[in-house]
Amino acid sequence: MSKSYDLHTHTVASDGTFTSIELLDKAKQNLVKGIAITDHDTIDGLEQAESYAKKIGVELIPGIELSCYMGDYEIHILGYFVNYKDENFLKELKILDDLRTERNLKIIEKLAKYNIKINMTELKKEATGSIISKAHIANLLVKKGIVYTRREAFSQYLGQHGVAYVKKASSRPEDAIRILKDNGAVVVLAHPKLISSNDRIVEGIIKDLKKVGLDGIEAEYSSFTPEDVIKYRKIALDYDLAITGGSDFHGGNREGVDIGDSGITIEEFQELKNRKK
Repeated sequence: MSKSYDLHTHTVASDGTFTSIELLDKAKQNLVKGIAITDHDTIDGLEQAESYAKKIGVELIPGIELSCYMGDYEIHILGYFVNYKDENFLKELKILDDLRTERNLKIIEKLAKYNIKINMTELKKEATGSIISKAHIANLLVKKGIVYTRREAFSQYLGQHGVAYVKKASSRPEDAIRILKDNGAVVVLAHPKLISSNDRIVEGIIKDLKKVGLDGIEAEYSSFTPEDVIKYRKIALDYDLAITGGSDFHGGNREGVDIGDSGITIEEFQELKNRKK
């Protein structure tokens, strides 16, 4: 059953396969009241999406997902109600885009050592949007017959233990929170379970980020078990954090997940909205 608000979705602007218009049409079809578009490190397409959402009667929450590292832990920070016309914010995103491009070029160099030849022109064509991610590199490896599946592309080449793995230079979560707070956004920790299987480590990270402005945690998520949801809802309550939730829909790049598979109620969304200063 679809939840009222799905606050974690991706489009072709980053590593999804649906345009923002297609995404909104799908949300309408699935009887979802509102969605947040939270593309990785980009706000491309939000203006067009906002206009179309009003036309079809789906509430759109302009959002973004920023990738960060805290030591060896990869942490994703979600921003909601972002001002996508803020010039200072756009400058910060340009820095992140440059770091991503640098990482992609290093991956291409590593792949070349294994006689796997891909180039940025091919990747730009594969991506269609402004953000080129490892998902696009994986798709290209499948199309070239280097691997059979995206899973294989990550396990052999692009994942943390792959031969062409390159850790992206990125901001610390504290910096991401500052960037989003300066923009006026509400700041949420995405899919906490994916950070670490060690609950003490995850709770410690949540506690630290709360001190620097974290507003909420994603307690409802498409791959979470009922036990996970109970656990993260309790942590949110303990630390006075808002609860968010979303499917993390990527279209064909994350099969088996549909818009509205996970999310929050109207009442929980209103509480999140109340966190906006």
